[in-house]
Amino acid sequence: MAKRFHPYKLLLFFMVIVLVSAACDLPFEVNLSPPEQDSAPAAAEGEGESAAGATETSAPATTEASTTVPRFEPAECFFPTSTPQIECGNLIVWQNRGTQDMLLSLAVVIIHGRSNVVAPDAVLYLPDGPGYGGIVDVEQRWLQTAFLSKRDVVLFDPRGVGFSSPSLDCPELEGVVGEDRDGAALLCSQRLQAEGLGLGLYDSGNSAADIADLRQVLGYEQFNLVAVGYGSRLALTVMRDHADIVRSAMFDSLFPIEVNALDEYAMNVMLVAERVFSDCANDRACSQSYPELQTDFYEAVSRLGDGAVVFDMVQPATGLVVRSELSGLDILDLTNEALSDKDLLPLVPRFWTLLAAEDYNAALATIGKALPADSAAAAPLPDFDDEEEFPEPEATDMFSVTETVTATEEVGATEEVPATAEVGDVQAQPAALAEAQPFSEGAYYSAICKEEAFFNALETAEALTEDYPRDVVRPLLDEVSLTLAICVDWGAGAAVVHENNPVQTSIPVLVLSGKYDPLTPPAWAQAALPNFQQHFFFQFPGYGHALTNEDGCAFEIMGEFIDLPRTEPRAECLRGMPPFSFVPDENIELDVGVPPEELEEGTPEPEFED
Repeated sequence: MAKRFHPYKLLLFFMVIVLVSAACDLPFEVNLSPPEQDSAPAAAEGEGESAAGATETSAPATTEASTTVPRFEPAECFFPTSTPQIECGNLIVWQNRGTQDMLLSLAVVIIHGRSNVVAPDAVLYLPDGPGYGGIVDVEQRWLQTAFLSKRDVVLFDPRGVGFSSPSLDCPELEGVVGEDRDGAALLCSQRLQAEGLGLGLYDSGNSAADIADLRQVLGYEQFNLVAVGYGSRLALTVMRDHADIVRSAMFDSLFPIEVNALDEYAMNVMLVAERVFSDCANDRACSQSYPELQTDFYEAVSRLGDGAVVFDMVQPATGLVVRSELSGLDILDLTNEALSDKDLLPLVPRFWTLLAAEDYNAALATIGKALPADSAAAAPLPDFDDEEEFPEPEATDMFSVTETVTATEEVGATEEVPATAEVGDVQAQPAALAEAQPFSEGAYYSAICKEEAFFNALETAEALTEDYPRDVVRPLLDEVSLTLAICVDWGAGAAVVHENNPVQTSIPVLVLSGKYDPLTPPAWAQAALPNFQQHFFFQFPGYGHALTNEDGCAFEIMGEFIDLPRTEPRAECLRGMPPFSFVPDENIELDVGVPPEELEEGTPEPEFED
């Protein structure tokens, strides 16, 4: 029913990205003959903080366009803005630093600090992914951040992603699901390589080298890294290969280099489900409202399995009644999405219970994917017996292609993907350009296939989930199998062994995790902490993945840390949060006579490391 949460888009489902673009592309040089070569940056010896003190308002060290590489070239912003505090441009780097085969243009946004005197170390945001860009919500979020009181904030789209050129977007995969993705991905890979793109060069190591070049050309002494999900894996690569350019690191939903994400994907989803079962059972109102929660969840998923149920759904934006389909994998996808939304997470038990009762429209209405049946436009849900009586709907980007729904303003209709230009034939463009793709499948596969697939195996994923019902975990394991199959022919090569080794560092590190994160679970962060000589860890109750997308408290703690990175933040906003609890069933009369000593209300307080 929902847009599928595949391992190939580990972090896609919870982000709603709206990118409005206006950019100037740069000329590229192409030479298809040289073979690709991995970057091999020399790791810096020193680690530490930038010198105390401040400089005059920092301005990127921009120069006239030249043949110097790397270089920063100012450009018109990629989005409408009249804020003088914002400066845009492109970082020009070699795709292959060894052979200098072709130039890449990486989109950069600099938001200058509000003070006349700012610190010489800027904040650099590393987005989730791989495959997502960092130039998003510039004025809505980043222009408002407290970081700007003392520092510049730098956003950029990594190579192959967002407004950067060339793009590794894969229109061949648009609307393709299931095993057909394997063949579609191969077509994309073949096209990209024919255009001169070395897919093995779009990995964390080369992106880390890009970040080192970015600091050099902008003239900052060091970066303070703010990283979400996969961005933290990239940040760790920077800290390993270019330690001298990092003053501090702030990780939201840590993705350590050493974890085998595909091996653990299905297991992590099931572990979070178990956490919901346990916390609900220990909550008086939840346990009375949903006494068979685990059974309901398992039955709802296994009943559908690989098949799908057809049902009448009321669209959330229009109120129109459409026919839609829901599979077991869709239920898992929707569960992951709800777990990563602090407003929907308390409703997950109700969602599962309604699914078990086969009240699918009501279940989807609980998490905002449908309207209640009595909200249907102009009439209640019709009883269609003949499939031909249904109006022919259109597909949307919110749902899988097995569904038939009408495009709405809320979910956004899939836009036509413009034809890909030949590399090296990039001409100056007018200000109004096609909107950058919010997610680049090619960049995702290039990083995951090179850095993860080589160290992962379907057999391991199956062994880690052998204690769970096969009908429940099979859709998740099938997704792992598909990703591994795509990686066999993707053409990114395999990473060297150190890409699976933990990064040990003395750089000050702040780690924030959500208790119900199914993608980068707190256990990953806690296992990695001993590798960080100086670290502080905070776990948020009632939250899932990507805390900085959900609540200002994460940024507040980061703001405390960045000023004094070797002093533990007070984190008063987290300590002051009320205990988390799931929303009970309003139709159930609760037994208020149960002594609180036997069943305590809510879940434990936030966790702080001593």
